[in-house]
Amino acid sequence: MPTAVQLSHPHGMWKRKGTALPALSHLRRMVDELADADFQGGVEDLRTAHMLPFWLASTPDRVMVSRQLLRGCGARVEVSLRALLAGNPVKCRPKSEPLEPYTEDQWNRIETCLRSVVKGQLALHREVLALAALPELGRSRPDSSAGRLLFGVYSGGVPDGISDLGLATSPGRGTEPC
Repeated sequence: MPTAVQLSHPHGMWKRKGTALPALSHLRRMVDELADADFQGGVEDLRTAHMLPFWLASTPDRVMVSRQLLRGCGARVEVSLRALLAGNPVKCRPKSEPLEPYTEDQWNRIETCLRSVVKGQLALHREVLALAALPELGRSRPDSSAGRLLFGVYSGGVPDGISDLGLATSPGRGTEPC
């Protein structure tokens, strides 16, 4: 009889909690969804007709984890389901295409926009300090996304796809926040 580790991950041991917990969550969901679909048996009773609807409705990560579990069960899995497990997954993680690089004009507009946002935040910060009658103590640096992005523009550390950050003031492609 295989051990729990062999059943859960036949390609190596899970050594980190961050790997095991998401997989455990996927497995629990698989068991719940199969039970909701009136499946009451064990792994020996699973058929392609049970797993295909589950896989088609699942995320690629859940498909991967369930396939690993079933492959780890070896000969206990029904022959036609084992053949399906030996082939390509029903659902694969979609390939992503990198965004086109920003042009020099776009970088200039991003920099101008970020300068404007940071300048406004600094002015507001200084006004609040003056109203509160607190000394600045050399700490007039705003903790803002725009400030970090502007630093990224200057340092070259801005990730491709600024719009993916989901910031209302970020100059993503197709938007004109400034």
